[in-house]
Amino acid sequence: MERGLEAEKRLRQAELARDRARTACEEKDRTVRGLEEACQKLLREKAGLTTEMDTQRREIAERTATIGEKTQRVRDLEKKNQELEKFKFVLDWKILELQAKVAPRDWEIKERTEEIKERDQELERYKKQKAAFDLEMETHASTSPACRSRWATSPSGSRRPGRTWAASRRTSARRASSWET
Repeated sequence: MERGLEAEKRLRQAELARDRARTACEEKDRTVRGLEEACQKLLREKAGLTTEMDTQRREIAERTATIGEKTQRVRDLEKKNQELEKFKFVLDWKILELQAKVAPRDWEIKERTEEIKERDQELERYKKQKAAFDLEMETHASTSPACRSRWATSPSGSRRPGRTWAASRRTSARRASSWET
């Protein structure tokens, strides 16, 4: 019996060991399945990250190309700006030269304008003096019959002593031409 008890004890121990082994095996199977699921998840993440990395690389390549184009455009614009600065300098110089040429003319125009105003004022004074003189002569001629014969009548009806109307027009034309020079 002792042997039977020992065999039974061994049998129980073997069953317990088998149960433990089965439990350990199931536990390992669950761990393996969990690891396989984790591995699949990591592979999916890796694929997603690889796709995202490729997308990022393409975007970086596009941006690099855009930066290169913009940099070239900036260089071209800087060259064009330098050329325009040169043109500006040349045109500014020409403007200064033209202003230097025009300034004396402006001064001369101003001087001539003042001269014309002075002559206009002088002409107005002469007209007033002539009108006063003509009025005085008409008054004097109408009061003195001896003076009437000395006055010649012009086509406009104004009277001038000792001159014909045509002679007075020639004198006026000579004065006007001397003012123009």
